[in-house]
Amino acid sequence: MTITPPSKLTICTWNCNGALRHKLGQIDSLDADILIIQECEDPAQSQDAAYRTWAGENYAWIGTTASKGLGIFPRRNLAIEPLRWTHEARFFLPRAVAGVPVCAVWAHRATRKGRNYIGQISQALDSRAQWLNDPACIFAGDFNSSAVWDGPRKSWGHTPTMQRLAALGLQSAYHRHYNVAHGDELHPSFFLQRNLAKPYHLDYILTGKAWQIGALRIGAPAEWLACSDHMPLMAELVRPG
Repeated sequence: MTITPPSKLTICTWNCNGALRHKLGQIDSLDADILIIQECEDPAQSQDAAYRTWAGENYAWIGTTASKGLGIFPRRNLAIEPLRWTHEARFFLPRAVAGVPVCAVWAHRATRKGRNYIGQISQALDSRAQWLNDPACIFAGDFNSSAVWDGPRKSWGHTPTMQRLAALGLQSAYHRHYNVAHGDELHPSFFLQRNLAKPYHLDYILTGKAWQIGALRIGAPAEWLACSDHMPLMAELVRPG
């Protein structure tokens, strides 16, 4: 059966800082079509019946422990299927959601030989998946990276990696919407140690050229900081025509 991709999708990425089962009301208030959640527990192994019911069976999750991993949770009317991509990064979760290629990301410190944070994305791109070139592709998550940390010797730093993604047609919805360069963000998505004096922009939704940005917002610290050090990043994506 051929799946016709939707003409509009609302996608949200949020590092929930664990215990998503206690934060379902907050995340449901965003009313997103696709949720990409970092640091969430595996619904299949959870003892929380309400969390298992919330997740249903229409989701994908990966993790090294049952209590902390990466999940994609679409609306139940949006089919989710695997996408093939062979790479060494631990927390990349590629899926087709309603026929749209979606890769969820959680880049973090390496625990074995390999690159940290944005370097994991750069390394994964060395074994590029064919569907990354799809103009409808969505590549989103907690990159744990910013241009403010670019180093002169890092060919795999933030800016070079974003340039590699741009060469595939993938650009940040936030930076398109606000017309700002990486490193010049107006709205932080992360507060180190939940301290308002330590703001950074570390979370991204990258899209292919098939999508226009209908709306974009980042959660306000007054509303979300009690739940997590990351703010949810949400974009309304529209396919013209």
